[in-house]
Amino acid sequence: MPRSRDVRMRTIADAAIDVLATQGARGLTHRAVDAAASLPPGSTSYYLRTREALLQAVVDRMVELDQGEVGIADLPADIFAASRAIAAMLTDFLTSSRKRTLARYELSLEASRYPALHATVVNGGQGLRDLATALLEKLGSTDPRRHARVMVAFCDGMLYETLIGAGSGHLPTEAELVSDVRELLTAMCSPAGLDDAPR
Repeated sequence: MPRSRDVRMRTIADAAIDVLATQGARGLTHRAVDAAASLPPGSTSYYLRTREALLQAVVDRMVELDQGEVGIADLPADIFAASRAIAAMLTDFLTSSRKRTLARYELSLEASRYPALHATVVNGGQGLRDLATALLEKLGSTDPRRHARVMVAFCDGMLYETLIGAGSGHLPTEAELVSDVRELLTAMCSPAGLDDAPR
């Protein structure tokens, strides 16, 4: 059973993610998080005394949420299944998890001003890169670590372009994303990754 402190910390971190997404980094204050979490004034500052500590809690919570959604055991075995899985993930980040995605961009800028926080952001992101590397190796890439950087950059770029970039007027369908991801994976992976292609 989760401890009451752990539950309260998750409540605060989730509320901080919401504040970052809706009010931006400038709006992220202890008082704003209290209001967003429907907590008595002073609750957030009781647990997290400084702004840096609050930001750190947000990073930790985002890493926890990301790791809870994807695991090594879930890695698809072929390019077509992988394309569908990645497209579904991107669709989720653009729709139901849109606030978390927006908060991630705000947080990335804030982290550039706090060296310790930046290190945590980098370490947290490394988990996703390791997962991408394992996936591409499984699909037949001859240079999975380099290709993983390309795949992660593609996903980040697609999210940024769609949410706040020049292409923000168009939300790609999941079918469009499947096609985009499949083209990229096919270019990076060996023919062995196409063994299970639908006929």
